[in-house]
Amino acid sequence: MGKASEKNITIIIEDSSSLEPTHIPISSMTTMLGNVIDNAIDAVVDEKRKKILIFMTDVGDDIVIDVEDSGKGIPDYYKSEVLKQGYSVKGEGRGYGLFNVEKELSRYNGSLEIADSELGGASVSLIIPKRTEGKM
Repeated sequence: MGKASEKNITIIIEDSSSLEPTHIPISSMTTMLGNVIDNAIDAVVDEKRKKILIFMTDVGDDIVIDVEDSGKGIPDYYKSEVLKQGYSVKGEGRGYGLFNVEKELSRYNGSLEIADSELGGASVSLIIPKRTEGKM
């Protein structure tokens, strides 16, 4: 969160957020969430309105973590592209974060979804089953 603070970016964890314990190791959760938050920081750093909203809840059999930003968003035609290994509009040597997040989530039968955010930018959701069947 220090990187965001240095760049005057507001990060809000929604008050109504709650998170049940999960079967995913804390190190994996930290890495995945860190990648998504870093992308959100990159998306808002040059914007006038620099806001990131994090919301965590459980929905049925899943834990859902949403990270939304007030950046420019991701056009629909790029939403599947940004999940490909090495794909980035940020320059050379980038494009591995979301690919690795999705790969790690798949180990636990989870998934990643990208949508438009009500803040104007992107919304990235990590969807994690409360229990796995077979994969680990």
